[in-house]
Amino acid sequence: MEHHIESDHNAKPRTPPRVIIGGGSITGLSLALMLEKVGIDFVVLEAHESIAPEVGAGIVCNANGFRILDQLGLHDDIMKAATAPVQELNNWWPNGDLHSRHSGFSDILERVIGYPMVVLDRQELLRIMYSHIQDKRKVITDARIVFANEGPSGVQVTTSDGRRFAGDILVGADGVHSFVRQEMWRLAKQEAPGYFSDNEIDHIKCNWITLFGISTLSDSRITTGSANSTFNHGQSFGILSGGSDRRYFFLNKALPKELKGDEIPRYTDTDRDAMVKEHWNDIIQDDITFGELYESKVRAVLVPLEGYVFPKWHFGRIFTLGDAAHKLHVVTGQGAMMGIEDGVVLVNQLVRQINQSSSPSLDTARISEVFDKTQKLRESRSKTLMAESFLTQSLHSWKNAALKFAAVHLVPKLGFDFILGQFLNGVRPGPCLEALPKPERKNLVGFDDEHPDPPSVVRWLAKCFAYIALILCAIWASIWAWSSGSVDGGIQHDPQFSRADGLFKLDMSGTLIIMLVEGWRRTNKTSLLQWPLIWALLVDFIGFPIIAPFFYLVNFWVTSSRGRMEYNALSRPMILPAAKTIFPAIVLFYLLPVAFGAFASYSSTTSGLAWTNQVSLLWPAATGAALITLIGSLIPCEKDAFFGEKYLKYLRAGYKCMFAALTLLHLSTLGWQFKNNFLLFALPAHVSELVWLLAVYSEVRHYHQIKNHLILQVVLIVIAFLVAGPGATAVAFWYWREETNKRSQEKSQVQVVV
Repeated sequence: MEHHIESDHNAKPRTPPRVIIGGGSITGLSLALMLEKVGIDFVVLEAHESIAPEVGAGIVCNANGFRILDQLGLHDDIMKAATAPVQELNNWWPNGDLHSRHSGFSDILERVIGYPMVVLDRQELLRIMYSHIQDKRKVITDARIVFANEGPSGVQVTTSDGRRFAGDILVGADGVHSFVRQEMWRLAKQEAPGYFSDNEIDHIKCNWITLFGISTLSDSRITTGSANSTFNHGQSFGILSGGSDRRYFFLNKALPKELKGDEIPRYTDTDRDAMVKEHWNDIIQDDITFGELYESKVRAVLVPLEGYVFPKWHFGRIFTLGDAAHKLHVVTGQGAMMGIEDGVVLVNQLVRQINQSSSPSLDTARISEVFDKTQKLRESRSKTLMAESFLTQSLHSWKNAALKFAAVHLVPKLGFDFILGQFLNGVRPGPCLEALPKPERKNLVGFDDEHPDPPSVVRWLAKCFAYIALILCAIWASIWAWSSGSVDGGIQHDPQFSRADGLFKLDMSGTLIIMLVEGWRRTNKTSLLQWPLIWALLVDFIGFPIIAPFFYLVNFWVTSSRGRMEYNALSRPMILPAAKTIFPAIVLFYLLPVAFGAFASYSSTTSGLAWTNQVSLLWPAATGAALITLIGSLIPCEKDAFFGEKYLKYLRAGYKCMFAALTLLHLSTLGWQFKNNFLLFALPAHVSELVWLLAVYSEVRHYHQIKNHLILQVVLIVIAFLVAGPGATAVAFWYWREETNKRSQEKSQVQVVV
């Protein structure tokens, strides 16, 4: 058959480039909307007779895709169709008992990222997208692509009824079984043998199947606006309940062995019905069985759950995106959103390439550059989210003993902060359409591109210097402590040394305060900072001179690796009972025993010193303070909101009192230290502390965009370190850090009480 450009409305004079989109999917229609918005010609070829066929079930609109749809003007229509956001996250045991529940999810999401999580029919989202396309003549249904060809000046496709369409670029948005991808492989084999491997299809692997659909079961036990997951061995159920009468359900089940490529079957209605029969009496939640849910089904289908990210997404003038290029597990609801993201990045690169040239036409080399950059920007994120989606499924289906333990015991202990943090890590890096303004929606955290952190050689060098200095100080401190005999916590029979060691420990109460404060921040539950009792034990039995520099290094590594997430409302809240307990515990169980030991060392008798040291061994002060704080954290007290700030009133009072006490202590003993040459006692630890404070100060300035008084503030920190003492300076600095974080939040003008 001879293929040429059809001389109908498709062959009229056009301004290159023209994009042929194979597939009127969510990925395809969102790409069409983007192209229309930026003024690039396109045509959508959809195989079905309707642009919104009755296939698929529900679509989860997560914030990363929702923001793009908002840019395209779809936000209000989507919210109207969804009617109610997902507010409740429920996990259930196999017997139907509730495992865990988190409420107010979308309220918190909206405050944090600007968008709730909503779910609606795939059909409905397609209708909304189609309604927003201005030139609907460019969306052609009943147009299944059966042949593709390309040349130096363009690409042509033929549909099943013989119509031919020409363009500059062909995009495959036609899903897992992409025909465009198949044609791309065929053309590459003819024109560039070896570009794709002969077994490219084997990159598609399948370990799961899913039976998904829509039910209209009306049962008050299925809460409106809830996402429900039922754990079990080798399988899991899920129900998403939006604001309508729809219940979007799925049953995910592990296959006996991994299948790949052509081994993966297409399941029939007979296969589906057999699986339904097998699980008919399985309990989903409360006493609701799968059979009850299925009896009210609107439609249901059984499909394999493939997982893959192809190593090459394009050839010549053909590019694949969405499920044609990568496939995620459905459990995280990110599949469609990732297809929308792909389209955004492709359009951004196309617009840049066009703007860089005086000619709107694109030759194959320039198109290849667009494709290369697009895949480079998308591949890593696609792999990350794919891996996370299948890990989530493995947790829900208790794939092994370790994952069962994590799902049943560990994740609930980590709490909602952990779940929210993981969710935000998945959506924050999402791109947006550069040619359109970003939607103005207030948020506490927002997307990464709303808070750009451009590469800076100076900043990179400063961080490297801080890390190197902290590592060297930790080594130096260890050598000093071992050589001076302070490694046992300072137990010496020399009165002067014991006195100096006691004063050093008192001054280090500033560091101990920060250890406890950071250890009881909710955000640190998964970091090395979350173990204040362990740090305190190390302090008591190895000594502050060694442990403090290592704590400073770990603290800076943890906080700096989080980037701007360390300096927002999510990272600040503390466990309220612990916040109330920390400072009384420090005073009563650390400062008083250490002060007693320090001033008892004024006794010059060996027996007096030995008795004092025995008391130190019997009562490890740092451990005592940490242990009392732990006990205090378990005592019920007033409740705080998710973003609550009640903890601040306890920290503020404690910081101020400790600053005054430590400053007075430092000034009152300065003369004695000078007279007895102990000003440089434990110098490596103090140098490490100063480096750490300056490094953290640099981070606070950067992420809160403090532009003035750099030199003055650095000088003030150094002067305070010398005059008020290291401990008082650390406490005052942490107070300033808390207040700076709070002021920054207030500037965002977002109400955070949830």
